[in-house]
Formats: sequence, structure tokens, C-alpha cells
Amino acid sequence: MKDKKIKRIPYGLANYELLVQQNCYYVDKTIFLPTVEEDGNYLFFIRPRRFGKSLFLSVMEAYYDAFYKDRFEEFFKGTWIYDNPTEERGKYLFLSLNFSGVEPAPDKMETSFHNHIQDEAVDFIQRYSDYR
Repeated sequence: MKDKKIKRIPYGLANYELLVQQNCYYVDKTIFLPTVEEDGNYLFFIRPRRFGKSLFLSVMEAYYDAFYKDRFEEFFKGTWIYDNPTEERGKYLFLSLNFSGVEPAPDKMETSFHNHIQDEAVDFIQRYSDYR
């Protein structure tokens, strides 16, 4: 029993990569990934706060992002999608924008917004510089 690490509870954690690395509990929702692929181009995830929307988007990024393609087994072993991968796995470049860090003060909002967009664009270009 010493060899088994006790799983942690991921309270407030919405980053799937960290969740896996920190050996946290995860309720497997990867069975819904094929449904996302089949149900159209415009999806609207509406759920109450603290209901796992951001975590599910992070799972989608880990699954569909070409940057993480070689880490599929590390991220998804033991999940439904590991045994049932789709053709879309690891085929996309992800630009993720999280505006929660933008300064809400009216006199700082525009500059903060522009800085956030610029930082994310630079990160995107650097991350995918080898993908053409």
C-alpha cells in the first residue's frame, strides 16, 4: 500500500495538465468529446458556477491540441477516450483566452486587455512556431 499515492482533491483546479501531474481525483467526462465533435461548430456551455466548465475546456485542449499530442498516454490513460480515441485527437492549434486576469478598473481595463491579448498571441506564436 506504500507504493500507491493518495489522490488529492482538486478544489478550484481548472487545469487538466496540473490535475494529472498532481495526482488529483478526476471524474472522467471524456466520453463527451465525440459528442462535442458531432454536435456542430458553435457550442455554448452553460452550467452553474463551479460546475467544471473551465476544467472541461482544459481537457479539450489537452486532447485536441497538437502541442500535447505526444503526451496522450500521460494525460488520458485510464479514461474513456484513451480506449476510444477519435480522428480529431491532437490536430488543432489552441489559442486560449481567459479574461479573468484583465484589470476591471475603468482606467486600466483597456491597457490590461491589450497586454493580455498581446501576451497570449506571442505565447501562441512561440508555442506553434514549428507547426506549418
